[in-house]
Amino acid sequence: QQYEIVLQRSAPPAPVMTIASGPNKRMLRLGTSFSKATVPALSSLLDGHDTLVLDLRGNRGGVFEAGLASAAQFLEKDAPLTTISTRSAPQQVRKTDYTGPFSRTKRPIILLVDQDTASAAELFAAALHYNKKDIALIGACGATHTFGKAKIQRAETLPGGDLLLISYAVYLTPQNPPKDISGYGLSPLDASISSCCSYPSTTDDNADNSEATRQEECLDATIQAAAIIGHHPK
Repeated sequence: QQYEIVLQRSAPPAPVMTIASGPNKRMLRLGTSFSKATVPALSSLLDGHDTLVLDLRGNRGGVFEAGLASAAQFLEKDAPLTTISTRSAPQQVRKTDYTGPFSRTKRPIILLVDQDTASAAELFAAALHYNKKDIALIGACGATHTFGKAKIQRAETLPGGDLLLISYAVYLTPQNPPKDISGYGLSPLDASISSCCSYPSTTDDNADNSEATRQEECLDATIQAAAIIGHHPK
């Protein structure tokens, strides 16, 4: 018996893309994970002085070092990014070794997270939120905390081709004292936004009008939530 297999090409996921914008405001979706492509893609879109919402909904983490490098774009030199804890070594504080190109921006920045924001995405959010008190952390769709995956892992190939993920370290938040968020996650300052429960795919396809409208409503609701808790003007 013969079978016909049809392969359909699709655009690769965009590491960063604008999913909503308006007068003096913009929302950038940071994909579903961090990779080496995230930093240059993010840098290319960080122009102007708009209120900026960085959308981390559904971002499951990705490459640990890419999360650190992305956060460093917004921070001064020697800012603490995270503390790494292992069984065999003392806690190691990772700091920025340069002044990020957007560290002195005057634009308001808001982080939008949900219960699926995990790992390197939580690391990115914690580094910005705890180093810059004017960066608000807002929970989408009633999320009172992020996923809570604070493990650093490596992949080992087993005989037969299977992969084994080995957790060899835990990262802690950069606050003093450092905090392990494993199983707890980060707690947003406001989690009342109900208009941000859906988000578009990270492929560069044209979204339909209803999806575009939902993301514009989410952008406005996020900015308003931050204003209510005193972080940014409406």
